[in-house]
Amino acid sequence: MMWKSGDCGHFQVRGNLNTRWVIMNAHLQCGRCNMRDGEQSKHERYIDKRYGAGTASSLESMARATSKFTTREILDIAEKFELLARAEAEKRGIVL
Repeated sequence: MMWKSGDCGHFQVRGNLNTRWVIMNAHLQCGRCNMRDGEQSKHERYIDKRYGAGTASSLESMARATSKFTTREILDIAEKFELLARAEAEKRGIVL
């Protein structure tokens, strides 16, 4: 699937701020699957296969934890993802 035609499917829903910005929690997913609860069991197997057994379970635990981000932490996360996006775009020859 081409990234332009897919969704960003989150294993743990975006509402869980502890895992919302964790790269291991988000993957390219077809829009139909993403709207059907993200094919949770398939996503779980994929995460464990890609990152190692127990990773999905760790993400579930992390999602349930309570925490609050500071403004600085949110800005740092945004900056990190902007740098990652620019590097990927440059690698693919995409002008942002």
